[in-house]
Amino acid sequence: MPTAAQHVDGYRFSNEPFLLADFVRPRSGDRVLDVGSGSGVVPILLATRFPGLKITGVEIQKSLFEVARQNVRQNGLENGIDLIHADFTQALPALDDDLFDLILSNPPHQKFGSGRINPDPGKAMARHELTLNLPNLVQSAHARLKSGGKLALVYPRSRLEEVKAEMLRRKIYPHRLRLVCGRAGKPPHVFLIEGIKDVPVSCVAETTLSIYNDEGIQTDEMKNLYASFNHPGRTHGL
Repeated sequence: MPTAAQHVDGYRFSNEPFLLADFVRPRSGDRVLDVGSGSGVVPILLATRFPGLKITGVEIQKSLFEVARQNVRQNGLENGIDLIHADFTQALPALDDDLFDLILSNPPHQKFGSGRINPDPGKAMARHELTLNLPNLVQSAHARLKSGGKLALVYPRSRLEEVKAEMLRRKIYPHRLRLVCGRAGKPPHVFLIEGIKDVPVSCVAETTLSIYNDEGIQTDEMKNLYASFNHPGRTHGL
């Protein structure tokens, strides 16, 4: 079972990295870039499920970058995962000129100026678009994707139309969409979307995923999702 440390204080991951890692469908040998890797959860999950990927994670927060390095070493994945401490929207000499087959991100979800900014700097940066906003994320991803490469994102349901419009503006055409409900029968609270660069396609809406049933018990589908990563379903650690 993969393991990962987290900060006792500061930003802590929940179920969205699992949802995102489950949503994408990379092929063996693909070059994959995870933007905003945090403590390295998504790269570790991808390397666990899809052996043979060439995975790079970019994280702007030094403290999280160090935790991610520790987690990659702890799981013995140094040969399959490279980590870079950098701002994704800036020039990155550490990323060579090769383009990526897949870029994915669980980015900050709240627009700058909306809602209360958390007094903890790490949490604030992870939750609000202080250093990485949607237009810059999509623009930078477009520049580093192969033609035909894919961009996969997870965002709150309220930003769906905005995300689709931004992707289309950069000629990244949405082709897969999945809504996620926290509880069956309730409105979706997040969505997963994948688009293809330079390839106009129609967008297919996949079945909605419910994390809990109407009695507040984790659904079989969510249990199976965790189990597919050899994980028992906790959200406080891998």
